[in-house]
Amino acid sequence: MHKSKRFSKHQKDSLIAACVFFPIANIFGIIFISFFKVWKMPGFTFSKFFPYLWKFISENITFVLICIAVISIIFWVIASFIIFVAAKHFEKTYVKKTETSEYGGAKWIVNELDNKGSIREFNKLYPVHNLHDVKNKAGWVVRFLKKNSKINFNIRTNTHAICLGATNSGKSQKIVMPSAIYNSCLPERYKPCLIFTDPKGELYDVLSKLLQKNGYEILVLNLRDPKNSSSWNPLAISYKYYYDSVTIAKELKYFIVKNQKHLEKYVCYYHDEFNCTECFRNIVDKKIAIFRNQWFFDLKEAQEFVEATRNELKSLAIEEINDLVLTIWPLTGGENDHFASMAASIAKTIILGLLEILDDNPAALPLEKFNFPLINMLCTDRKKMKAWFASLPSTSLAKIIGSNALATGEKELGSIFSTLDRGLQIYQDLGIQSIVCSNEIDLFKFTEKPKALFLIIPDEKTNRHIFASLIISQLYKANVGITTERKSKRLPRDIQFYLDEFGNMPTIPNFQSFVTVARSRGMFFLIIVQDLDQVYEKYGKENGTVIISNCNLNIYIQTNNFDTAKTYSDMLGTETVEILSHSRSRSLQTKRIMIDPVQRRKEGMELIKPSDLMKLKNPYGIIFSSKENPGLVYMDSAWKYSKVFGLGKLKNRKIIKQFNFINNHYFDLFSYVTSGQVEMMKNEIEEKIGTILKIPLAQRTPEQIKLLEKCKNIGINFTES
Repeated sequence: MHKSKRFSKHQKDSLIAACVFFPIANIFGIIFISFFKVWKMPGFTFSKFFPYLWKFISENITFVLICIAVISIIFWVIASFIIFVAAKHFEKTYVKKTETSEYGGAKWIVNELDNKGSIREFNKLYPVHNLHDVKNKAGWVVRFLKKNSKINFNIRTNTHAICLGATNSGKSQKIVMPSAIYNSCLPERYKPCLIFTDPKGELYDVLSKLLQKNGYEILVLNLRDPKNSSSWNPLAISYKYYYDSVTIAKELKYFIVKNQKHLEKYVCYYHDEFNCTECFRNIVDKKIAIFRNQWFFDLKEAQEFVEATRNELKSLAIEEINDLVLTIWPLTGGENDHFASMAASIAKTIILGLLEILDDNPAALPLEKFNFPLINMLCTDRKKMKAWFASLPSTSLAKIIGSNALATGEKELGSIFSTLDRGLQIYQDLGIQSIVCSNEIDLFKFTEKPKALFLIIPDEKTNRHIFASLIISQLYKANVGITTERKSKRLPRDIQFYLDEFGNMPTIPNFQSFVTVARSRGMFFLIIVQDLDQVYEKYGKENGTVIISNCNLNIYIQTNNFDTAKTYSDMLGTETVEILSHSRSRSLQTKRIMIDPVQRRKEGMELIKPSDLMKLKNPYGIIFSSKENPGLVYMDSAWKYSKVFGLGKLKNRKIIKQFNFINNHYFDLFSYVTSGQVEMMKNEIEEKIGTILKIPLAQRTPEQIKLLEKCKNIGINFTES
């Protein structure tokens, strides 16, 4: 039992009575004190007491006010003693736990801070494993503890999670590192791929050695020290989609079927099954079409399917470009949105203009020459850009998208290009150029084997934070594309995203949609924030609520935000308690103490108050999931067992990369001439040659003679008449 801190009924009644008697006490006090002054006045008689009293009060206002102040102080000192001190001896109130749930059924599964509850019940909800007894499921470690020389991990699988912890509360030590250690020890086929946002590089320094030892390929996007970074081209996905759309027709093959063995590796398009005997009877010795892993007996239908796939791939490329520019030039609802939108349109025009070269010649533009530093460089020459833009055919998507932006007046266009430059300014950094002009991180092949990607993005250089949002968004979408081609609609290997400092990352477009459907595809997010307001500020109240509500697992360590503490106090719920009170009173006649009967009532009480949540002792934390009661448990830190786990940094030899942008990554878009344009130019030249040849040799101008000589040198043949 615990004593209640609330006012008792007896105290409340006493306080009300004191307020009622306070003015009466002042009136009688003034009359009593004034009497000793009034009766000495000349001509005083008791019949004239009140007139004399009023005369005295009106002539001695200051004296009367002092008396009122003294009486008030004495009155409330005595009243407070009776209400708050003496009353404790006359009334006692207790709070008793109940097994009922009229006002709330929340309970602690276990409360290790107060040594209450059963750890066995907690272990049923979050099964215990150790490194020598790992199972076949990846998951989040909600707490780990050394017991009987074994380090045991409590695991929750197949869900998104949110972890709340203030600065220096030990989020990485208690949750991130133990989860990575546990998952890296799973059998090879069950090891998930791991993505870490790692602003200071601390996770890489601690985990990389162990992860490589356990069979992981280590990738690092190091924007703090670019010379030690893996390369990643943010435009690689849009390039792949567009390139595939151009070359997809080559994947359509035709052959004559002789026996059913020819089709063992392929699925019947019409029935979505292998060895489709129903269709096989009708195609023996006939020509069929094979596209990717499917076969068609209707050749026209196969061609239409390929065309539809081509259009879909182009749409995906454009969608990816739209998401990219929206991340670089976000629309915030402010007055600068117009310029941001126009700047994004110009960037899309250049990007699509480059990609449309692939329609003419897929070999003309390799991925190495399709990059953001190139976009930045091309956007600096406004005059050449306008001339190039004017030369585009009216059917060009690049021309359609850029028509509004590039048709504005010079003054407005200047503001648009200033906005464009601000978004691309980061790509003027040579270190960033060395990262984004190549592509070692293939997002489409990410789950082929266990991989760990560390995103080391310095927190003090906020303009680089955008890369974390971009690569997470692209990795998600690339792997969604993989799941759509699989019958199970799930990745062959899970991906876990450890999103530390989530509140300081730029907004990930459509992230609320990611968390809604990612779980069924095998992608899981651990969102780490200091308070819930960080999520709402980045994504808005509505989308932020969607993100938080999809995190089924909640790990609370600490917060300094009262609103967040209040929200979590409400989420943890109320318990039904019984209030027991009994009072004692003194009989006026016998002067004996009388004990009143015990009074009982039930009411709801917070399982833990917001103020107590904010002061939760380290190293304790609260773990709970939807529809389950919480556990308050001791949470150990990974650094204590660094030798046991084998934690440490990889000691790789530094490889200095040679980087030459102009020689290896520059493409002169504005001077590029398509084969169609070459044919048009050739026709125009031949027409000019025909006109010149009709002119007698002696009458030809020097320019005409020079043109004929130039045509001979470049292989255009003609015969003099």
